[in-house]
Amino acid sequence: MSLNLTPSEIKLADRLITGLNKGSRFWRWNRWIALTSGIFMLGIGVWALSISIKSIFSIAEIEWIYRDGKITQSAVEFYIQEHLSYILISVIAYTMAIVNGLIGISVIFGALIRWNRHRRDALIAKVLRAEFDRERRISGIL
Repeated sequence: MSLNLTPSEIKLADRLITGLNKGSRFWRWNRWIALTSGIFMLGIGVWALSISIKSIFSIAEIEWIYRDGKITQSAVEFYIQEHLSYILISVIAYTMAIVNGLIGISVIFGALIRWNRHRRDALIAKVLRAEFDRERRISGIL
């Protein structure tokens, strides 16, 4: 089976094969880096979610105490004014939890889906290299 490639197509194919070989060499290490960073991002998301939940429950607790009649309206207002930064941290932490969690999950799944990509790329490069070397020998292009 002959591909009948022009010399410019053969050069382009050589660059493609070189890129596949280079990518397969680096993916062996990059997959572990991607998996570790995904787990780290997911961990930050869980940590931020726990901060957010603690903040929300502390705010809800003061509201429950107010409804029971144990404190006055002015005490609730004072508490909210004193803890306004805590409330804002809660909102920021919740947003950070969602963003980091989604990024972490997508990076983990992306790394796991392409876990053995380096083997596939190396095999494709080897097959293409053998075919192009055979074609070069036939056509006399080195």
